[in-house]
Amino acid sequence: MALRASLLFLLALSLGAQERQLGQGVNFYSLAKEAAIGARLSEHLRQDTTAVESPAVRDYVQRIGSQLAQQLTNAPFSYTFSVIADDRGGRTHEPISLPSGYIFVPTSLILAAQDDAEFAGMLAHAMAHVAERHGTRLATRGELANLTTIPIVYMGDAAGSLIPTGFQIIQRRFEVDADALAIKMTSDAGYDPKALVRYVARTQAEGSRESRVAAMENAIQKLPLKTYSAGSADDFAQLQEEVRRTVRR
Repeated sequence: MALRASLLFLLALSLGAQERQLGQGVNFYSLAKEAAIGARLSEHLRQDTTAVESPAVRDYVQRIGSQLAQQLTNAPFSYTFSVIADDRGGRTHEPISLPSGYIFVPTSLILAAQDDAEFAGMLAHAMAHVAERHGTRLATRGELANLTTIPIVYMGDAAGSLIPTGFQIIQRRFEVDADALAIKMTSDAGYDPKALVRYVARTQAEGSRESRVAAMENAIQKLPLKTYSAGSADDFAQLQEEVRRTVRR
């Protein structure tokens, strides 16, 4: 009963903090500690994955990531982007988000996206997890519940099986928050935020997909009307071809 009460209390804090500043919430980890954890995890991940050496691919991801990062004026961390041939993001090919801003983008996401707006939406979603400090906030809840199995790394629906049932509600809340922030980021950067909805609806398995899509559509309705012109279909097609050549090598 004590564990259930603690989880309900923490969930209430999460749901009731919609107007808080970016990244705030119950968190036992200082920014300095989170930065140290992220740096250590990123080194381990670099050793455990295959980096994509194509300058064209790396430059493209860095450019989109920088455009999105500029929309996060109060973000607690800067971002470091890496492109890897490994895919650990589940059906949606979501980038791996490490604490303090290390983002590992799988080439499978570039190939699965139908345009640069879809890619930007998924990249923004991964960056939003970092900005909101979801990894350490979820780990904090694990410490309060005396659990040691809570993952501190976000890697899409592939990590869902690692979350105890009592924490899945909190994780879904974090997913909705990341989607909402990603929609704002992409819109502010000039990319059509509906692209993220299309991508998730096409790739995510049934289950929470319908509620996730509905939440994103609701967030989009709150945005001011504007014309989106960022990105180039030709440039993205060339990027995908470069990825295919790189993967075949």
